[in-house]
Amino acid sequence: MAPDDSLTPSLRATVLREWQPYAAEPVPPAPALETIVPAVMKRLGLHQRLWESQLFERWPEIVGEFNARICQPTALRNGRLIISVPHSAHIQELRPHKSLFLRKIQEHFGKTAVRDISFRQIG
Repeated sequence: MAPDDSLTPSLRATVLREWQPYAAEPVPPAPALETIVPAVMKRLGLHQRLWESQLFERWPEIVGEFNARICQPTALRNGRLIISVPHSAHIQELRPHKSLFLRKIQEHFGKTAVRDISFRQIG
């Protein structure tokens, strides 16, 4: 294909500038998603829901695989985490670990996310 003779050097420069308007200007990097989501959730008044979903997702990491099989977080209400267990014997087994669980949760999510833990038998 032969170049178009009607395209003068100045017109060519103008067309290229319009076609690539940002080539000379660096584009700033987009903020990381892990910073955007918490900010939006907080602005919407849903920061507790965000903590809840992250806590539920990371539960085995926080309490250990064995404990995660016998107890599950079920609700977070006014800073109190409700942990459900299938048998009352499990409550007795887990009660001594309550302060350890609370400390690990607070290390991951801050001291204001969860201030207390309650164990509840389900079923």
